[in-house]
Amino acid sequence: MSLEDGENVLVCEDVVTTGGSVKEVIELVKSSGADLCGVGFIIDRSNGAVDFETEQFSLAKFDVVKFAEDEIPEWLQRFPFQNREAGR
Repeated sequence: MSLEDGENVLVCEDVVTTGGSVKEVIELVKSSGADLCGVGFIIDRSNGAVDFETEQFSLAKFDVVKFAEDEIPEWLQRFPFQNREAGR
């Protein structure tokens, strides 16, 4: 598949967290000479941090909270999570 000069393109993604893969696709669209009309995605997990410098639309937005291992709140420490990285 190839894009033509002036062809309208809407980039679509399921979940956006950092936006890295979408930005790669946007660069491909722009380098082909096609016209980027916008970006659509189902879920925005970026906490509003992604900006694709075009119209962007999402169906749902989720705030994702991360904690450093030594800053996990006491209420959250009560849950028996398994540390996947350490294999625990």
